[in-house]
Parts: sequence; structure tokens; C-alpha cells
Amino acid sequence: MKKLQTLAIFIITLLLHGCDNASAISQEKFNMSILNQKPVFTIDFHGAGTRYQLYLNGVLVEGNSSGVQTTYEIPVNHWMRSGKNTLDLTVYPNDEGEDISFKSDIKALLQVRNYGERENFTLGGFVFDGAKYKNAILDKAYQRDIEDFTTVETGEIIISEMTEEHDIHFEGTRAYSLTLEIPSNLPLWAFFNSDEIPDLDTMSDESYEAISAEMYVILRNIQDHLEQGKVDEIMPLFAERNRETDLAFYKEEGQTERELHSDFTNDIPTLDMITLDSNSAGYESERNLMLASNLRNDRDNAISGNLKSGPGNLSFPIMFRQQDGKWIITR
Repeated sequence: MKKLQTLAIFIITLLLHGCDNASAISQEKFNMSILNQKPVFTIDFHGAGTRYQLYLNGVLVEGNSSGVQTTYEIPVNHWMRSGKNTLDLTVYPNDEGEDISFKSDIKALLQVRNYGERENFTLGGFVFDGAKYKNAILDKAYQRDIEDFTTVETGEIIISEMTEEHDIHFEGTRAYSLTLEIPSNLPLWAFFNSDEIPDLDTMSDESYEAISAEMYVILRNIQDHLEQGKVDEIMPLFAERNRETDLAFYKEEGQTERELHSDFTNDIPTLDMITLDSNSAGYESERNLMLASNLRNDRDNAISGNLKSGPGNLSFPIMFRQQDGKWIITR
């Protein structure tokens, strides 16, 4: 890898410049009111004009294979951890060996705000301009300013230099990576300590069929219970997911469980559930090899159905981790 040397890609780092007094005030506010209390991490995202994938800690948080414009704020507390976090962006040309479209435009900024407040502080991220990404050269393609944060002994935020790789999947691609050391009071989510799962990109057809069969058994059990209205019997399968979602987004204890129970109870009867057989359940691993998705080959998400009342469908994603050979629903 090499340091990024283009004007179009750069890291937006810490804000809050000002005089010494203002700095001291903002330092106290930032450290005490946000990172050490109820930090809400989001990614301010905009993408248009090209294909891309954005990963946080090896989890795909945004991907686009069509180049259609997308702009929104992505909540990411459930993918963050206190300490080292990685942010990765891969940008693809339309065809192998081509330049990335000059019309492409991508912004992905990791931000934090205090729970219940609206003001965001940008920590770091990527800004990509397809019209300039190959041309201009900078001596330094990143900035680092920590005057408004505590020293390393008590919780300094450290932003790495950004690295760049070319042709990582095929000729013409660009891949950018950034490491952010961010101390916070977020719990360590269970998936960070999970067993490593098989990599979809390297497994044999036989291994894929075997693990997909395991996914099918789990999905078959869930769908059968939902179709029979036996929601209470499968709720324990979602216990870790519900508990960690409560913690990640500062909900009342049990709130996510109640919401999921309500969704299952109220939404499933409105659907004609899509037929599930052993060939329609598939396996997909995340880049961090800590998480897997139980995907249907005929739909994006694991549990899917068409609305009985007219056009449209509803679906529920499921993500798993593995511990001691057991699949656990975690997201």
C-alpha cells in the first residue's frame, strides 16, 4: 500500500478550531458529553455515478452496483467499538481496465453526536471526485488536529494516514483505507469475539452447499413458526440481537424485542410468504469473517413475503455469528 497522493481523495478529520479558551470548552464538551456518555456514530454518505462498497470494521454498510445516486445518514453504533475502527472504500469503473467515471462523486464521513442532540462532529472519512482522482498530487493527503481532545493517556482520538491500493479486484479499481482510534463507552459487541467463519470467496462448491444447508434449517424453522403464528417460540433466537440493539441505540431494556415481536405478529399475516426450499437459502460472509448473512437466492433477505393487499413485499434480514460451532443471530 502507499500513501494517497491525490487531491480528490482526502481525509476530513477533527474540527473545532479556535482560541485556547474556546478549545478548552469544546474539549470538555466533546469528551464528557459525547464519547464518555451516549455517543451516536453515523456515516454521512453520498454516492453517485459509479459502483462502490463502503465497509466499517469489515461490515458492508453501503454498496451500489448501478451508480444510482444515494444520499442519507447511516447509523453505525452497532458496528463500532471503543478503540481501533477501520473504514474502507472501494470504487469500481464500469468495466475492467476503464477509468472510473469522471461524473462519480462519493462522500463517506464518520461523525459523532451526543444522544438527543443534533450537532455532528466529523471524525474522518473519504471524499472522492471522479473528475480529479488521477491527476493532482499532494505532499500530504490527510490532516490531523487533536487540540480539542485529551492526551493519549486519557483518550486521544488518532486518525491514521490513508492508504490506497490499485486494481484490488480487477484493473481500474481504487481501494482506500483508514484507521480511527476512538475511545468511547460503547460495549464490545459479541461478534467482535466470534469464531472466524468460512470465506465465501474461497470456499469450494461442496462447502458452500453444506453451509447453505445449515442456513436452510435455521431459516426453515423460523419461517414455519412465523407462518403458524408461533412468534413467542422463536423470539429467544433473537435475544442477543435484541439486547445489543437496545444497548447500541440507548433504547429501554426490552424495547427492540417488543418491536420485533410486534413486527412479526402484525406484518407476517399480511404476507403471502415466499415458498422456501433447500435450494433457496444461501450463505454470504462479511469481509471481517465474523458475520454471515442467511440470504435467499430468490430474494435479498432471509424472510420475505408478498403483500396480500396488492403490489409490494416485506422482508427481514438476519445476520449470524458463530461460537463453538453454533450459529447465533446477532444482527
